[in-house]
Amino acid sequence: VVVEAGSDVDAAFRAVAEKARLDAVPECAALTRCVKCNGVIRELSEEDAASRRATAEGWVPSEGEIFACDGCGQLFWWGGSGRGSAARAKELCDSLRDAAAAAR
Repeated sequence: VVVEAGSDVDAAFRAVAEKARLDAVPECAALTRCVKCNGVIRELSEEDAASRRATAEGWVPSEGEIFACDGCGQLFWWGGSGRGSAARAKELCDSLRDAAAAAR
């Protein structure tokens, strides 16, 4: 698949997914690997999230779901604006999943 420079990122993602014949994936399945070490990202329990918030270096949101890499411990969370790259990728994956389900 060739994606021209300056192309709309969302349209490019859809084109690659369609060309590669990506099957529908469960919600957020595309966001399960750490960008730092490729470890598995898992949602923390409320207890673990509270503990990690209390001991984390740097800023961590005081509310909402917190995820951690089981390899390096890197913390992840959904951005508040909903327009960050992870939120856009999740939105696109959900859209592809819904489109594939409708086509069945």
